[in-house]
Amino acid sequence: MRLASAPASRLLFASAALATAAFVGGVASSACSSTNAPPAPSPDAGACTSPDFAGAPLGIHCNDLVDSDGRTVMLHGVNARVRGLFDVTFADGRVPLEEIPEFTAADAARVRSLGYNTLRLPINWSGLEPTEDGGFLETYMARLAEVVDICKRAGVYVFFSIHQDAYSKEIGQDGAPLWAIIPKPTKLLEGPLLDLSERVLSDQVGSAFGTFFGDTADGAYLRKRFGAMAAHLIGAFADNDAVIGVDLFNEPVAGEDQIISFYREILPTLRAAAPKKIFLFEPSGARNIKDFSPVGTGSLATGTLYAPHVYTAVFGANAARRDTLTIDDLTPSNERARQEADGWQAPLLVGEFGFSPFAANFDFFIRTELDLQEQQRASSMTWLWKEQSEGSWGFYAYDAATDSWAERPNVIAAHARVRVERAAGRIVGARFDSGPRTFTLTTIGDAAITAPTVLTFGDLPGYKDGAYQATCDGVAVKSSSATTAGAQEFACGGAGVHTLFLKPL
Repeated sequence: MRLASAPASRLLFASAALATAAFVGGVASSACSSTNAPPAPSPDAGACTSPDFAGAPLGIHCNDLVDSDGRTVMLHGVNARVRGLFDVTFADGRVPLEEIPEFTAADAARVRSLGYNTLRLPINWSGLEPTEDGGFLETYMARLAEVVDICKRAGVYVFFSIHQDAYSKEIGQDGAPLWAIIPKPTKLLEGPLLDLSERVLSDQVGSAFGTFFGDTADGAYLRKRFGAMAAHLIGAFADNDAVIGVDLFNEPVAGEDQIISFYREILPTLRAAAPKKIFLFEPSGARNIKDFSPVGTGSLATGTLYAPHVYTAVFGANAARRDTLTIDDLTPSNERARQEADGWQAPLLVGEFGFSPFAANFDFFIRTELDLQEQQRASSMTWLWKEQSEGSWGFYAYDAATDSWAERPNVIAAHARVRVERAAGRIVGARFDSGPRTFTLTTIGDAAITAPTVLTFGDLPGYKDGAYQATCDGVAVKSSSATTAGAQEFACGGAGVHTLFLKPL
């Protein structure tokens, strides 16, 4: 979610690295303790309640994403609104809502070189099915295929986010086509988008959501058409190993029971279209304000992943709080997200988090959020890659005079860290300490998993140039380059508990 008229309402923050996890100290100290000392607690890799799912390219086992070698997979990535896919233009002469950047092969390569392995790609129902009886727009699907291919060549996974903000571009920012707004709008809107917060709260938007998620015949019709659209979308990529799956509905606005009922209603259609893909589901968009949603009460369906957004203090009249945030303020939403995911018996992925790069405490906030995500074993997607409108967030600054982009060093630096992409076992904990720039990964291995652990370093000073040392269970190990740019492989696995430790020279 973004608020166009108030960039400050997006502010987020980041913090110093978390204290070393207790389990690491317990494992290390127990090796030197006397025989009379009490045993250290067994390392805990979290719940193991999810239904197994043999997906492609990724499956699910023990509440984690896994690859075909059995390794735990962590997704680290960015959101990117892409010209030609994020639909904010009109065919009737109205002013476009905002400018949307291109996404090129150079963008995908840079995403990968920064240590990211995934793109969360917003798409819009209005772009794919603009008319009620004209079918799906294959030129839109072709553009989508182009972006997927760009990412595939760069070694970046993609998952689609069926996106909306204020229901539709016709009355809000993006989402449903005009024909899918019931009741019919009394006023069609246009750009520039300077009043999104007012649009979000408008009667037109509220009524449209009420119909879509409601129990009328109109609502049932719209949900059926939405399901058919989503099935067409993911079905076209059912055999594409660059596409992980689809996020079913961005920031839904309805009661939690209505939202879950909607997911259950459309999932069988999507599963039939794409038997091997993962379906991501979100709680109500109200979680952006409240920092919590109900804890799940069991698996929504096989092959599902819980994907809330974490925007502590970003929205609403929180300016004073934003400027004084601490780790104690930011921790609860992340801890609660883990509880919610475990209740749904699903892996956890933070689908969006972000903050204004102009904020004085930007670095503190971003680093803290990343630390907390590590602590909760959560994959995550930062908002946003590039933006030349609204709050001008992102890794790049846009210069309108020269129509060019320049990287923001403070954004690159705040996100730079060692990241685990694939772990040769279940992850007990991962911790990057931004002070000394050390990294510790503790896993519970399995003799059947023989593939190495894979880490990325992005633009982290020292590491990107190979100036670091690595040990596995205290013994020096060498890395070897993985098949994708910037990734490094480490042999540190097998049955039992293992600790991979890295430090700069």
